Amino acid sequence: MSRRIKSPSQVKTISSIVDHRRSRTPHGALLELAMLETERQRLLLEQERMANRDREIQVRLEAIHKKSERLYQFVERGEPLPAPEGNSRGDTPPELKIRTRTLSY
Repeated sequence: MSRRIKSPSQVKTISSIVDHRRSRTPHGALLELAMLETERQRLLLEQERMANRDREIQVRLEAIHKKSERLYQFVERGEPLPAPEGNSRGDTPPELKIRTRTLSY
């Protein structure tokens, strides 16, 4: 005798049994409300983290797009790359300079 495989929505779990029993009393209903509120808060925080991460990704994608356009100009036309913004001499920006330290023993 073969059994049909049930879909995930047809499988009964213990959590559904516990939830039904719990909500039959006022104390159980309050406990379930507290659990739902905790889950709601967790999901809202998760949603906020996802939105922040999405903004970070969009900014990075824009930076990659701009840099790739500059590099394509350099490759296709053979033009030298323009100096970074705010740097008229074309030197390395101060935040990109490598600090060296001489040690004496």
